[in-house]
Amino acid sequence: MTRTRSLDCPTCQGMQLFRLLNREEKAAVRAERGERLPVDNLWRCTAEGCLTYYPHLRKTRGLLLPERFRLTAGETGGTEGGGGTAGA
Repeated sequence: MTRTRSLDCPTCQGMQLFRLLNREEKAAVRAERGERLPVDNLWRCTAEGCLTYYPHLRKTRGLLLPERFRLTAGETGGTEGGGGTAGA
């Protein structure tokens, strides 16, 4: 079962479900930001179309996964709290 948390998404501008990055996403982040970057505590927004990720409790603007990881409606984990839409 995938571990999720309700966190504030700066892209969606509201509370969304976040999950830990999967193996492929971690590899992409390391390729982009450096092999030594710790990636085990990086959480990504599961809202449709959102690419935002950040370390738990260290919300930062501008941390986006590569475009190939953009989620579609069938892959999303849902939203909580009536948050906004991605890219708004």
